[in-house]
Amino acid sequence: MTSNGEQYGTALLFGDMMDPLASSSTYSSSLAEADGYVQWVLAFFAPFLAPPIIEVGLGHGGFVNDLVRLGPYIGLDIDQKAVIEASARHPGVRFVTADITHRRQLEAVKWGQAQTVLCCNVLEHIKEDNLAVTNLLSLLAPGGHLLVQVPAHTFLYNDLDRLAHHVTRYQRRTLLDLFAGQPVDVIKVEFINPIGFFGWFLNRFLPHKNLENASVCFQVQFFLKYFLPLSRVLTPLTRNVFGQSLMLVAKKR
Repeated sequence: MTSNGEQYGTALLFGDMMDPLASSSTYSSSLAEADGYVQWVLAFFAPFLAPPIIEVGLGHGGFVNDLVRLGPYIGLDIDQKAVIEASARHPGVRFVTADITHRRQLEAVKWGQAQTVLCCNVLEHIKEDNLAVTNLLSLLAPGGHLLVQVPAHTFLYNDLDRLAHHVTRYQRRTLLDLFAGQPVDVIKVEFINPIGFFGWFLNRFLPHKNLENASVCFQVQFFLKYFLPLSRVLTPLTRNVFGQSLMLVAKKR
């Protein structure tokens, strides 16, 4: 235990952390019902998921139940409230409050021992995303995998991104640039969710004041109910061209 941390059950909290961004403010609460989407993402990464697993960004908490079944797991988030709530929902599972751009705050997680670091929809919130990638790779053992999901296509940036505190959306090239010179081999980078791409494009022309208004929640629920299966079927046809998100798998040397 470091002198600047507090232990609350299985949640490690850093008292000197200044967190201006609550996790719950970065997504619509409708995503809490997105089990089908969660399973889609996990299916994409499934061949590379092996314990010990570190999940970065707890979000709506959709991944935890599946990941803990695989073996040792640690969940990281910059938001102390998210860590406390996750610890209450999952007694006995370890959660840590940490900013992944600060190596000192990652000392609570053992360096170089994870086989998998899962980082879904986190890097787009971080200005120093290259530093974040460097630190996350340091958590991996040789042969381990960093699994990344980010929003795709900079021209899609709109009110929804601003409200979700996105610094950027990524092109394939800009995402790959984060791994240039790193001790990794990028073995997979693909787009997913073409239907979501068109939905996000149409939202460029619609004003949004917050992520909890009725229109945003309706869109999320409508997509999950009616368009998710179709988008999953179409993704193999569009994975090298476009999609709402980019998925990357990097193997540490």
